[in-house]
Amino acid sequence: MAGNDKTMAGKIRRGAIRIGLEVIQGLGSSGEQPPEEKAPDNVKEARNFPYINREGIPLAMDIFQPVGPEYDERELPVIVTIHGGGLVTGDRKISLNLSRDLASRGYLVFAIEYRLAPRANVCEQLDDVCAGLDLVGSKLVEYDVDYSRIFLTADSAGAFLAIYTAAMKNSVKLQRVIGHEPSRMVFKALGISCGMFYTNKDDILGALLSEQFYGDRKDDSNFIQYMNPEHPEIVNNLPPTFFVTSRGDFLNQYTISYSKALKRAGKTSKLLYYSEEYLNHTFNFAHPDFPQSKDANTKMLAFFEEQAAIYADRQINSVQKEKEYKELKKSIETGKSGNMKMYKAIKTLNSFDETRLDAPALKCDGKTVSYRQMFRKWDEYAEVFSAINMTGGKKARVIIPGAMTKEAIYSFYALNMTGAVISLYPYRIMGNIDDMLSAIEREKITDVILTDYETSPAYARKLARSKEELGLNNIIILDTQLPESEMSKEELMLTRSNISQLKKVQGVSFMSDLLVKYEASKIVIDDNTSDETLIFHELQAEENKFASLGLAEEALNRIVYELSSLYSKDTSTALAGLSCDLFSRSVLVNQLQLTLFIGNQLVITHKTIYNKDFFKKACGNYVNYLFLREIDMKRIMASAKGLRMNASSIDVLYLFAEKMTKEKTDAIQDFFEMYGGHPQIVVLGNSGSMLVGKRTKPRTVFTLAPLRPIPAAKPMTMPLTPYAPAGLPALSASQRKLPSVGSMPNPLVWKDINGNKHDLSKIVEKIGIIATKMMNKPKKKALNPNEPNGNTDEGLKQLMGILAVMFEPSQTDYYYEE
Repeated sequence: MAGNDKTMAGKIRRGAIRIGLEVIQGLGSSGEQPPEEKAPDNVKEARNFPYINREGIPLAMDIFQPVGPEYDERELPVIVTIHGGGLVTGDRKISLNLSRDLASRGYLVFAIEYRLAPRANVCEQLDDVCAGLDLVGSKLVEYDVDYSRIFLTADSAGAFLAIYTAAMKNSVKLQRVIGHEPSRMVFKALGISCGMFYTNKDDILGALLSEQFYGDRKDDSNFIQYMNPEHPEIVNNLPPTFFVTSRGDFLNQYTISYSKALKRAGKTSKLLYYSEEYLNHTFNFAHPDFPQSKDANTKMLAFFEEQAAIYADRQINSVQKEKEYKELKKSIETGKSGNMKMYKAIKTLNSFDETRLDAPALKCDGKTVSYRQMFRKWDEYAEVFSAINMTGGKKARVIIPGAMTKEAIYSFYALNMTGAVISLYPYRIMGNIDDMLSAIEREKITDVILTDYETSPAYARKLARSKEELGLNNIIILDTQLPESEMSKEELMLTRSNISQLKKVQGVSFMSDLLVKYEASKIVIDDNTSDETLIFHELQAEENKFASLGLAEEALNRIVYELSSLYSKDTSTALAGLSCDLFSRSVLVNQLQLTLFIGNQLVITHKTIYNKDFFKKACGNYVNYLFLREIDMKRIMASAKGLRMNASSIDVLYLFAEKMTKEKTDAIQDFFEMYGGHPQIVVLGNSGSMLVGKRTKPRTVFTLAPLRPIPAAKPMTMPLTPYAPAGLPALSASQRKLPSVGSMPNPLVWKDINGNKHDLSKIVEKIGIIATKMMNKPKKKALNPNEPNGNTDEGLKQLMGILAVMFEPSQTDYYYEE
């Protein structure tokens, strides 16, 4: 019965879409067209300039040039506009009023167009836009333009195409997924009016129109993940963006949400919100003569010019700054500036300019910490350790066992600052208190640092009772941010209960209390790098005991500096490495120290390699590179089978192995390709040999490029026709007739934010009523602000978005009535 319900609901949905699209697109060529107003005297127009896209399909653009004595000796800034219409309707004429207004303000304006869905899917529409932009670029030589001031504007669905077009320029991954070449044009800023950024949301717009947008790629999981405009490959590759929306914009939540997404990513953006309800969807572009529109567009252009000036200043200084940065990095790597301690090398390189300071350093449980924030935490922890004598001068020897957390990283580098010897034990020592007590006595440990969610109250009590006997000065428990997204409800409840019991243990101190008590204490800095300041421990399986390896920072620095030559810092895309255990040698050197040294981002998870969700976590965080031993890779391949995930973000797998064959790497490539991944595999020599410095350069056995090319986007099976405003093929009377709600045993029901229920057949009926009225209603020449839906243009926009207008897009629920 459920299957019948879905089939019937699907017929209603597809019928509604077909009728809606036919009416919407048909209206573009039906009815009386309003007389076209004359262009401003200071604007010269070249309308209907023909060109063909990359598939040979004819399109057209309009060009608007400011004229007058004041422009004769001036280089003109350039604006390209992309029209909206839900990707299913509209043409470049939508941008006519805006284009004329911008040209009258002194900008050379190009209004381009694209084929409409469902005749073209979003990939083909993006290709049309890129083809139009390349033509614009080739025509700029015919004008006297300022190439440092080129901008892109878009409204409604044009915003979707604009952000993807801009991001494709700097993202090879996005180019591969879309399956088309990017435009060669570079924009200094974007201006977006009431953007329809999201085509993937589980709302009415996404549920009903996604098939029209994506075509036969709707079932391609790799493609679909990139249709989330908040994907790092999009937001991290966008230029500065100016947003405009209003209370009357039925998609205002889209603009607000996307503006927040850019803020979270640290991207430059500005949001302008107008509270007037009569200012409806794309008001400032459709009606630039409104007072609020003039205000919005003036502020948008001011934002454009500000960003162009900032970019120009950066270009002037960037060459010299980059030269200085490379010289500094080289002096650190070669030891000419002295063998810097680990914390100092990271701080020096990543404090070089504001951009590096504000770049993401750590990510844990969905929250990101910048380098600036991380350095402040190092200082705060160092203030505590200095105050309680955990320093090199006081001969402090500190043991830090267990899994990686942000707080453990802060502690590690703060102790590195104060000069304490750090004894690093893997997580398993937390399973046996006797192993811990033996280690403390054997190594003459003076202080112990534990994490709250991995330390049991019994473990802490026994350690505290032995505190005086072992000569311990401090037992510190770190208050960690629980990785709630990785924990079940039961696990979270038990963990919180465990932490509550820990608070009652006598003889231990919580870091949160110490940070308050010793705030602003003087930091004791110890920059000695010659002594053995790090002690690693690994479990020897044959003897079932921990073996230790001491390492001076001078030796560790050599390894890190050599390895850093394998990496390049991409300032436009934050790379991510994923780790689970802080204090193994390979993790400390190859992931933590190296990742932070080169200014990249480290993603932290408490999932271990033995957990089947480890690889899923890496994919879900869009990790770009992984460091794994061969045995770890085997465990992942065995445990990850059957999981639903996408590994396309992983660019490089650094695999540590003494011997690797072509057959083994083929098997690894096949595994990644099952999940949409095409990483390059770099096989390195034994990590232990590198750590003790027997090789000055890691041994590369061989390097494999992706074995199979990433396929281009498949063309739609629907025949393509030259672009025209004509509608879809007409429906017969029988095709127009939709199944009645009475014929559905369990009708499809929509529930709005207030809990009111609506059946889909009534929504379809409303579409038909509004469309009929619009087709029979004469168009008005201008829109009365007091009658926001007073002409057919506004009615078209309302009809296009009618399913989204009825409910709040982000808060709509739909289900089958039981």
